[in-house]
Amino acid sequence: GYQRRVRGRLTILSFLWFLEQVKKMDVPVVELYCSNCLLLLSKRGEVCSLIADKTITIYSTDLATPFFKEQKDPYKISTCACLIRDTLCSDCQTIVGYHVVVPCSFCLSGPNNAHYWLFREDKVACKERVDEKGMVVTWFDIPAFEELNSEKSAEPSAASVQAAASLSHIHMD
Repeated sequence: GYQRRVRGRLTILSFLWFLEQVKKMDVPVVELYCSNCLLLLSKRGEVCSLIADKTITIYSTDLATPFFKEQKDPYKISTCACLIRDTLCSDCQTIVGYHVVVPCSFCLSGPNNAHYWLFREDKVACKERVDEKGMVVTWFDIPAFEELNSEKSAEPSAASVQAAASLSHIHMD
């Protein structure tokens, strides 16, 4: 009993320490668009790499939106033992990435950003998200579930689509 509670507290403390480290990095938030039809998929994206293969650049988000949907049957990904479901753009039905539904022990043991919706670099376009003053938004700047409601109801503006088209396939290092 007591050891489990202590271990649980250490785990929570370790997680909180990790979150503080992420905040200190000031990682930019990116908007993710389907590269086929330019539908805004998420305003909460991040540029990252696979834990199982650091040479593969991907984009990730921490929240699902109605602008992408999952296929039904999970399967094992080729790079590790994670179980995933493909995700499709809700407008044009292009497969844009996948949702990690059961992470493997290898991926859970590595440093991760707790984002389980991943997007393929060649299937999305991105641009840095900016605030009303034109400043780049970082993860430190936004609350954890700040856009849950707004992303479910928001349609991309003509300006957003035009901006995405002009920045199509620009990769940020």
